[in-house]
Amino acid sequence: MSPLASSGRADGLRLLAERRGIATSYEDAFGRHHEVGRPTLFALLQALGEPLERPEEAARLLAAEAGGAGHEPFLLPPVLVAWEGELDPVALGPVEALRAVTAALALEDGNEGDELIELVLEAGAVQLRGRRPLPYGLHKLVVDRPGRAPASAPARPSRLEAEPDEVTVISSPRRAPGLVAFSYGAALPLYGLEDEQGGGHLGLLARTGELLAAAGASYLATLPLLAAQLEEGDFPSPYSPFSRLFWNEGYLDPSAVPELSSLTGGLWLPRGSAGRARALRPHLAAAAAELQTAGGRRLEEYRAYLSSRPELLGYARYRAACEERGADRAGWPARWRRGLIGEEEVDPRAVAAHCYGQFAFESQLGEVSSRLERAGIELMLDLPLGSGPAGYDTWAFPEVFADGVHIGAPPDRFFAGGQDWGFAPQRPASERALGYPVTTACLRNLLAHCKALRIDHAPGLSRLWWIPAGMPPTEGAYVSYPTEELLALHCLEAWRAGACLVGENLGTVQESLTTALVEHGIGGMRVAIFDLESERSHPMEPLEVAGCEVAMVDTHDTATFAGWFASHDVDLREHLGLLAGKEASAERRRRKSAVLTLVDRLVASGLLAEPEAGEAVAVHRALLAELGRSEAALVLVNLEDCWGELEPQNLPGSGDRRENFSRRLGRRIEEMDRDGALSSALAALGRARGEVRAMARGDGGY
Repeated sequence: MSPLASSGRADGLRLLAERRGIATSYEDAFGRHHEVGRPTLFALLQALGEPLERPEEAARLLAAEAGGAGHEPFLLPPVLVAWEGELDPVALGPVEALRAVTAALALEDGNEGDELIELVLEAGAVQLRGRRPLPYGLHKLVVDRPGRAPASAPARPSRLEAEPDEVTVISSPRRAPGLVAFSYGAALPLYGLEDEQGGGHLGLLARTGELLAAAGASYLATLPLLAAQLEEGDFPSPYSPFSRLFWNEGYLDPSAVPELSSLTGGLWLPRGSAGRARALRPHLAAAAAELQTAGGRRLEEYRAYLSSRPELLGYARYRAACEERGADRAGWPARWRRGLIGEEEVDPRAVAAHCYGQFAFESQLGEVSSRLERAGIELMLDLPLGSGPAGYDTWAFPEVFADGVHIGAPPDRFFAGGQDWGFAPQRPASERALGYPVTTACLRNLLAHCKALRIDHAPGLSRLWWIPAGMPPTEGAYVSYPTEELLALHCLEAWRAGACLVGENLGTVQESLTTALVEHGIGGMRVAIFDLESERSHPMEPLEVAGCEVAMVDTHDTATFAGWFASHDVDLREHLGLLAGKEASAERRRRKSAVLTLVDRLVASGLLAEPEAGEAVAVHRALLAELGRSEAALVLVNLEDCWGELEPQNLPGSGDRRENFSRRLGRRIEEMDRDGALSSALAALGRARGEVRAMARGDGGY
């Protein structure tokens, strides 16, 4: 009999799972109730670090916790949040157990903050309080408690939940900076941009932003620009990067890098950022050597950069090790797998190439961001939910990432079997105990170079769907995350950068998280074709959170508008075997109904001329104007929709049946500048946004 088959001890397993933040049941996208299976609960508890070899041991752990609880004089959480710098009182325990408690606060800037806190007696207990607001930042609170439990007291079963001596204090503004009100902009993948000399580089991002600025836009959003795996023939998803802490050198414009321009003259760079990075790789090594030889101010800047990013050397050695032994760490020496790669154990030229590549990228991205800002364009970057399982992050922070599980999603309307995204989740307790090193580093890496940040899969701020290895996505369960602490971190880092935050809150989102995003000034997203497919018969209306919303017609994960309008995406999914014939026919009927409803509405509102009702480009232009008249803070347009592109950039669920995240845009940047359909769509959107601004000022409107 399987050790999981005994139902008599299932309650202990379920109770332990609940105490560790694993939901033992859930409601699916169709409103149906599901109980999570015991094999899933057992596997997830092990992934969270619980010392379980058999399910029935859960009851023993619970009993040990209950027996040891009375011996602990107090238990501070590993993290405290001080919104607006105000530290709420924290009860430390009864007076008799804490006769000589002391507390010291080390501020982020290195100064002492003891005068900002105090210990007081109230109702027979010691409390820690804030005397004055703390400065914003990540601080360390150290509590000395001689009255702690004697050594003979039962130990808590989980090291990460043991009573901490050091607490991270997140002092943060309550709200992130806001979006530019009633603004508009464009979203596009950098890999898809092209000019007469080639494509997919940062220089084209700047040129596109300047084109948008001339049309009155305020934002330019792009997909993640983070480090990619470099296998031959691969078009890796930007949402499964090699690392979320470093950049993809394949997006460099070599002609604008002093040490590279002379080395790469006439170099043909292949399609796709990973292919470009492979082609540039040997030239980066040569450029690094040239920089050392040339000396001067540029070398001083390089050395200062290396000093500011001490973790870069470990990343460069890891990449060099992957080049030498392959990305599968199973074949590596044991000490390499433990994170110990010596200076003499990998090719120093490879290490220098990766260090230099990051320096060149960050320098160029900083220049592009400044150039866009001067033109009046805010750059919006994208923070993926996770990174590839064979990448740097899981190697550098093994204690943070869970083994034997993947993140994904339960079944929904689009994926009847659920989704397995293939990357490892972060253990909530581990990140908290360590002071959020990974989350903080990811945010700082991106926010250093943008004024807006899109948070991929914002529901992950409250819970994630964990799937045990070897099980289908249907056998996963939700694991909860400390939402308040994560929101405080995001607001703090956004405040430092003066950047706004946009949460991709599409799909199944807990109502409490939606409320929290609004409370903290984090914009949500509205996608028009989703509203249309839910049989809304009205123009896109502002929600209660209007002003925090980012409205779009479609996204990189959906059909383009022309594809949606013609049901081309349905045809494509049927052709690839992702939809059966009967399902495809039903989808086409629903789509036709949604299209007719939209056209009727736009004609009735006067935004669409009846003779243009069958033209996707004209209907899209009218829909943009409708979105522009909404109270959404920002309307983002997919530039490809303006000229009627049919093919999507990504078809979720298609796997290796289709090359995703690789297609060039249908217009080169020179052609975009001359494209009448593009300028017409942007002009219509600009007029609509102007009308809303006028209404808000009270000086007229539509």
